[in-house]
Amino acid sequence: MKQLVAIWGLTHGIHRILDKSLIITAAAYGNLGASRAYTQLRKILGASELKARILPSTEFLLENSPQVFDERGDLIDQTKNVQLDGLFADFLAFLEVAQR
Repeated sequence: MKQLVAIWGLTHGIHRILDKSLIITAAAYGNLGASRAYTQLRKILGASELKARILPSTEFLLENSPQVFDERGDLIDQTKNVQLDGLFADFLAFLEVAQR
């Protein structure tokens, strides 16, 4: 329910995400890594009413989220850190292309 409220808040009224470039990441308590929510969110944000430009061909799904962060909130798994850094580098390149 919190996710739906967040989406409603982003899209209600003045269309804050209309024609904006977005990146989607997901974290879940369990082993599925929020894959279903990620897929549904991608469909919602890509709908013709919102026209969000979502970074294509990328997915960052973090499973077992309560165990993967240290006490400062940093990711413990360096492989996931590298993957996430690469994803955001791709997003910055995507933004440059989208702004042309």
